[in-house]
Amino acid sequence: MARLPQLLGSLARPALSSSIITTTTTTTAAAHTAAFSTSAALGVKTIRAAHIPSAFVPPYPYGERTLYKQSNKGLYGLARIRFGNHVASGRNPIKSRRTWKPNVHRKRMWSDALGAWIKVRMTIRVFRTIIKDGSLDNYLLKNKPRRIRELGPGGWKLRWLIMQTDAVRARWLQERTALGLPERSPEDQAAIDREAQDMVQIAVDYATPGPLSRVTRDLLKMRDEEGVWASEEFELGQAEEHEGVEVEGDYEKEYIGANDGVEAATETGASQGLAPTSPETPKPAQ
Repeated sequence: MARLPQLLGSLARPALSSSIITTTTTTTAAAHTAAFSTSAALGVKTIRAAHIPSAFVPPYPYGERTLYKQSNKGLYGLARIRFGNHVASGRNPIKSRRTWKPNVHRKRMWSDALGAWIKVRMTIRVFRTIIKDGSLDNYLLKNKPRRIRELGPGGWKLRWLIMQTDAVRARWLQERTALGLPERSPEDQAAIDREAQDMVQIAVDYATPGPLSRVTRDLLKMRDEEGVWASEEFELGQAEEHEGVEVEGDYEKEYIGANDGVEAATETGASQGLAPTSPETPKPAQ
């Protein structure tokens, strides 16, 4: 019985020293730190095609679509909503109105020229065409009239934005040289490149979530002071160039007014029993 406390003391768990506890804690913390030591992935912008501003984009050649207006903000091709009847089978076929809507999905496509993702609504038919062409950039940059008509106003804005990038402009500059066209002066080329870069900066900043960056705000302020906007950039000619040239509207007004006078005189003569005469045909000699 006297040796029982000694045996129990030998079987008891030895206490850990403070140095061991400190070492263990440090090792555990180091292990946790090593697990999270990898660098975070760089963020890539996602451009929303529907938010690209129209103020800087040239007008779409075919105008806004008045039927199925949702197609103005995406890549719908030539698909439109269709209306018809559902006829029931049986002795008494009953017609009920129904609609067929295009198969539209929201896709996130990569653009090599912009180096960013583009989120846009598109039909499955357009999506298959993009896969066949190889990329979204190739689909947007085709120059056939049917492709331009398929783009719609939304695709037209995307096409313009990609055309302002450095990669596409460099490729077109090589084609211009290959065709033997005269080269621009270095000053003019630098001004055009700088303008294109500013347009890409403003459009991408508007089309991405979040507030406008300081660079974009400075560019917009500078353009406001200079008065450079799309309405002035894409105006066909200046007013002083057309001085002395008859405008179509004035000609129509004058022509319509002259015809109104001739018609009034003809009606008056007919009411008095006289034969109508043309002002351009000479009267026969008496």
